[in-house]
Amino acid sequence: YDSLVSGSGLSIEMLLSSAGGWRDARVLSYASDRYMGNILVSQHGYDLHFDVRTDEINEEDPEGDLVVEGALKPGRLRHIVLTYDFSTQRAFVDGKEAGSSGHRIGKFSNWSTSDLLVLGNDPTGNLPWLGKIFRLAIYNRPLTRSEVSENYRAAMELHPGGAEAGSAGGLVALYLFNTPDEGLVRDLGGAGPGTDLHIPEKIRVTNKRLLAPAFQYFNPNLKNLMEVAANVALLAPLGFLALLLVKGRGFSMTISCLAVLVAGAAFSLGMEVLQYFLPGRVSSMTDLVNNSAGVALGVLAGGFYHCFAAGGMTERRQAPCRNGS
Repeated sequence: YDSLVSGSGLSIEMLLSSAGGWRDARVLSYASDRYMGNILVSQHGYDLHFDVRTDEINEEDPEGDLVVEGALKPGRLRHIVLTYDFSTQRAFVDGKEAGSSGHRIGKFSNWSTSDLLVLGNDPTGNLPWLGKIFRLAIYNRPLTRSEVSENYRAAMELHPGGAEAGSAGGLVALYLFNTPDEGLVRDLGGAGPGTDLHIPEKIRVTNKRLLAPAFQYFNPNLKNLMEVAANVALLAPLGFLALLLVKGRGFSMTISCLAVLVAGAAFSLGMEVLQYFLPGRVSSMTDLVNNSAGVALGVLAGGFYHCFAAGGMTERRQAPCRNGS
């Protein structure tokens, strides 16, 4: 902590290989929970996401974390370097710059001293990552493009382990995972006493919650708002079709709407309770609210359809009878 917050930025260098990409997972966490952390490196699909906590946000570029599309396709050995210089985040894949973002500015004055460094998961155990990390180096300054290129060549020549390949000034921690020592991965960085990593025999989620509070850590940026909209839209067709089905059984519109709304909320609740018991999944009141809102939106659309579209067709069919023709 002290070495990082007193530096001129941040660099995270990893030699890794992903083994999956079908769900969200945390490659590296320097955090205390799933949602908030000093450093978060995640895999979403085949994309790499990098976020770092700072004491300011660039109002001209406030959206989300740095995303590198397709950086973590399964089975491919990758040399990843993520840097931050107090104004710009950059990502390098196999020695070449693959993306940058200016949404984070500022320093690390608001970093939490209680955050834990966890690899292949988050501190709650809810975001397991499938893959292998062969080398991890953390620096308290941004590496230059030439240093990234040099480290890439050195790391690939020495893979799958070996000496301190391509290390540079500002090295805070270095981990090589080919020689674990009695359940430990020793910190070879040489900065102070070192921070060794413990290898647990098993990971047990100790603070998993049933129906975590809605929007407790919600950040209303474009990415998160689009995810909410997608969750709402996903169940809207179900609400629409269910209303037409129930109404078609001869029930009144009021009874039909109430029945579909209650059934939709019960279905959403059942899904969240089920996720509580599934490893790697999170039971969230946020998802319950979004899914129920989707059903309600579908019911609203179904009501309008029945009142205007279906009602208009009935009137047109009955009109000749009223005219006596």
